[in-house]
Amino acid sequence: MWPDVVYEPGTLKVVAYDADGNAVAEKEVHTAGDPYRLEAVADTLSLHAGGRDLCYIRVRMLDKDGNLVPDADDLVRFTVSGAGEFKASANGDPTCTDAFTTACMHLFSGELTAIVATTDEAGTFTFTASTSRVEPATVVCTVEGSVGTSISNIAADRKPELEIVDNVVNATSTLPCDLYVYSPDGRCVARTKGNSMNLNSLPAGVYIVTAQNAQGSTNLKVAVR
Repeated sequence: MWPDVVYEPGTLKVVAYDADGNAVAEKEVHTAGDPYRLEAVADTLSLHAGGRDLCYIRVRMLDKDGNLVPDADDLVRFTVSGAGEFKASANGDPTCTDAFTTACMHLFSGELTAIVATTDEAGTFTFTASTSRVEPATVVCTVEGSVGTSISNIAADRKPELEIVDNVVNATSTLPCDLYVYSPDGRCVARTKGNSMNLNSLPAGVYIVTAQNAQGSTNLKVAVR
């Protein structure tokens, strides 16, 4: 694409401009050093018991400065203790033969995603990701009591409905609701507990907004300008 750009260690910064010459987005990529530590980040730290809530945990190999190590392909092992259980993992590599439901997976381009489900018990669970050459990473999530459902509220308790007006996302939900915003590459760039989120602080672009309650989740593709 840019044959005159010569590789050398450092920082590459790209800035996108609109038709009027205004900068609307930018991205920096830094040359990574040697693998130094694992990072584990959960898409939510608060869930409900009952076995229906899922926690998606992104595991990445970083250098000492926090840069993603893009060629790391270590085998990562997972353990879960407490009120959660490992369900699956994936890394996006179409040639990978690791089983999704086995508690280990190779990194692909330096990262992968693991999934933990709640059990019938309230409390906390601890997720640990470990490899043979760096210190393990852990995430602790809170599991609240399950949301009861009776015959009288089955019709009212349903997954959220989403709408966006003037870059403000609103979720209609009779149950406690969490909102998440994901970039096109799958990163969770914003989240909140509640039924409303203002997206004006995000860079211009296309995002996926997810609203989740105890009955399920709803996705909405939005364009921020």
